[in-house]
Amino acid sequence: MYDTVRWGLDYLLNAWNPFTEELVIQVGDPDVDHNYWGRPEDMSMPRPCVTVKPGTPGSDVAAETAAALAAGAILFRQKDQAYAFHLLQTAETIFLFAKENRGEFSDSPPATG
Repeated sequence: MYDTVRWGLDYLLNAWNPFTEELVIQVGDPDVDHNYWGRPEDMSMPRPCVTVKPGTPGSDVAAETAAALAAGAILFRQKDQAYAFHLLQTAETIFLFAKENRGEFSDSPPATG
């Protein structure tokens, strides 16, 4: 179970860039992706990333990401203290970002990069 949960938490950790304060919240174009009926391994179309960052708010999504990382820290605190500490530090950073950049993602134009 821990390996499965860690996989998802690692994905969220990698989605956050603390230096640019940018959180990747979606990979791919839903219109293009949902019209493709092949294997994901065979996808050759561009896969843009949608992000939230200062000026492109998404405090709702960022706070939910922070909550997931904090919950992961609780789960791992006895099994892997260093990993739990990293999760908690990242959760705090993302929560602070969400608090300082208020606004719902659905109200802001998507930033792709």
